[in-house]
Amino acid sequence: MWLHGDSLSQEAMDKITDPRDSRGMIARKITYTGSIDTVAAEVIYDVVRKIEITGEVRFVAPGKLELDLEGDPSMIKLVQHQVERRVQGLKKDVVSRPFRNYQGLDFLR
Repeated sequence: MWLHGDSLSQEAMDKITDPRDSRGMIARKITYTGSIDTVAAEVIYDVVRKIEITGEVRFVAPGKLELDLEGDPSMIKLVQHQVERRVQGLKKDVVSRPFRNYQGLDFLR
């Protein structure tokens, strides 16, 4: 229960900022570089949309696409495998990040 004047303990603060929340969900930023044009970006967005995971797909520039995803670890791994199968010749960088509590999936250009 949250009462006026209470402060969160360090343990509670760590749980808020931890990239893995209490339900086993994770948050990852995946950056793909390589032969990515607008068609490939739309294919990648379609893969993420069909898996029904929350986050953002950002087409940063020709040759660079960023995915900010939140969800079950196995679903994020599935996204990575399907993207790599559907779009050849990509380099990938994956990092943990804090949760942003996305409510759906956005495609930003």
